[in-house]
Amino acid sequence: MTAGFSKLRSKVFELCKQSKYEDAMALCRTKFGKTRIEDDRIGISLLIPYILDCEGRLSESKDALQSIIDADPLNRGARYHILLVLIELGSLKRAIAAADELADTDAKFPFQSFTSSAYFHKAYAACKLKRFKQAKAALDKSDERGAIWID
Repeated sequence: MTAGFSKLRSKVFELCKQSKYEDAMALCRTKFGKTRIEDDRIGISLLIPYILDCEGRLSESKDALQSIIDADPLNRGARYHILLVLIELGSLKRAIAAADELADTDAKFPFQSFTSSAYFHKAYAACKLKRFKQAKAALDKSDERGAIWID
C-alpha cells in the first residue's frame, strides 16, 4: 500500500468515528476512481465493507465482501472479515464454513497469518451452536497453529 492509501485509510477511520459514513463512502469512491495502483484499489475496496460495518449495515457488508472474494478467492483479509460479519449476523453455520475456507486459503501462503484466528472463531461459532466437541477440536487446532490475534 502506498502512503496515499495510508492517508486515505486514516481519514476513513476518522470519518467513521465521527459517524460520517456517507462522507467516508464518497471519499473511497472518489479515490477508487482516480487511482491506478492495484494494491490501493484492493485496499479501498476493503474499506467499503468496513464503513458498512461501522454503520451497522452488516448484510450489505457481507455482500460487498462476498463480491471481493468472488473476484479474488485468495484475499485472506476479505475472508477473515466476512467470517467476523457472519458471526455478528448470527449465521453461525456459514461462519464455521467460512472459517474452514479461510484456513484452507491461508494454507496456500508461505506464512499462515490467519489460520489460528480462523479456528478460534470457528470454535466460538460452534460453541454458540452448542457443538462443544467441534468447538474443542477447533480450539485445539488454533492452539496448534500458534498465537492468535483477535480484533
